[in-house]
Amino acid sequence: MITLDAATGIGVGFTEASLATTHPDDPGFGCYIGTPGAQGLQTVWYKWTALATERTRVQTCNSTSPANDSLLAVYILGEPMYATTECDRLIPIACNDDFDGCSASNTNSRSCFYAEAGKKYYAMVASKELLGYGTGYYVEVRPTTSSFCPTTPNNNYCWNTTCSPPIPVGCITDGVTPFDFTPPSPFVYDLDPPWEPCIPTTTADMWFDYHATCTGELTVHTCEGSAQTSPDTNLAIYEGCDTCPNRYGLPGPIACNSDAGGAPCGAAAKVVVNVVEGECYTIRLGDSSQSMPTGDLTISCAQLDCPAAPVDWLTPPTDSVDARRAHPPGNALHPEGIQALTVSLPPGAVDGCFSLCETAVDTSANGILNVVENPPGDYTVKLARPITSNAKTTITYTDHHGQTSHLRLAAHPGNVNADQFSTNQDLARLTAALVGTYTLPFGVYSGDIDRSGMITAADLLALIDIWNEPCLDCPPFPNPINDPACP
Repeated sequence: MITLDAATGIGVGFTEASLATTHPDDPGFGCYIGTPGAQGLQTVWYKWTALATERTRVQTCNSTSPANDSLLAVYILGEPMYATTECDRLIPIACNDDFDGCSASNTNSRSCFYAEAGKKYYAMVASKELLGYGTGYYVEVRPTTSSFCPTTPNNNYCWNTTCSPPIPVGCITDGVTPFDFTPPSPFVYDLDPPWEPCIPTTTADMWFDYHATCTGELTVHTCEGSAQTSPDTNLAIYEGCDTCPNRYGLPGPIACNSDAGGAPCGAAAKVVVNVVEGECYTIRLGDSSQSMPTGDLTISCAQLDCPAAPVDWLTPPTDSVDARRAHPPGNALHPEGIQALTVSLPPGAVDGCFSLCETAVDTSANGILNVVENPPGDYTVKLARPITSNAKTTITYTDHHGQTSHLRLAAHPGNVNADQFSTNQDLARLTAALVGTYTLPFGVYSGDIDRSGMITAADLLALIDIWNEPCLDCPPFPNPINDPACP
């Protein structure tokens, strides 16, 4: 435990290292030189609450010899999303191994970061070799403007990456962004936890926030003129920019790559993922095996005609049975069935992404008349004419991967309870719904027989009118929902 002095913001903590043990749940040190992701030995934890928002230095430089080869990682306490311990919510914000000038052997650790007033922080300290009695970790926390802690690039750690002022260098967009893993001493990029198993050779990383400029395929790569000149790098993409992987590596990346291979990539990295316009994604760029390369990070977003993402059929809901009258009594030339549908999916889809199949044809073949998107992501699909009575109608959305989503409907006049029959039982069900003792399976589609916009006693008479229609007086009707002729 470290208590900060109210006047100076300085706090110190001392722990007898020989009494410390390593717990299997302790996270690995991403910045462990030569062994990224490995655990240290004889781990000790400290915690404190920042008194002010300011640049803060944490170091083990004065640890008792021979505790002179220590590892240091700093975590901030993330917001609780569910009932859990504080340790489960720790997000890494800094990490260091072997800071030049920190102890006579240059093998102890020092790290700097911007602390936020009132926020709780944890530091994890460990050794690279087992320590005997008389040795100890001496941890110092203090505000600093020292040249030993220069202002580090905003995107060295995931937690600091932001597209907001005053330091927007972590923000990135389409095009080419140069990177350099070898900035002037004494600062060097390192790998903050968690270590990613999918890119195990990473020893240093940079983090970027990216807001998608299209709904389609995002391509991120470090490939250059040829396989021989492309820098040896790793890439990982995370969904969202409002959180960072915690000490367990969650949430994990949605894609990652090392050594894309072929021309012109070679040892460079390349990832392609589906994105939604306006959504934010976190890009983690890493070196490989301490190569500390320079190069270009290239980002492009290709709008797709039929973007891939979950499709939400809004109205009517899928598998609805429309029990309402197909047309006014005695006027079959004026169909009144469902003709407009609403659906939610990523913006940018075109009419050709939708198709229609019906198991029966009425006066003319049906089809998609047009698709109107307003606002972005909300679509109204209008059919050439209302869906056919006593038929199964399927509207299909097919994305660019060939994956399909179906809206299945049936116009089954008089079938209030959706049991494939239109009988006196439907009259009883509608009566029960009017007095509140029965819930209609598809609401207005099951009960508003006269299409007045309300379910009233007049619907009872409209149901009888349906039975009196010459073409509808021979129940049971076929069950269109189970007809295999349409998917």
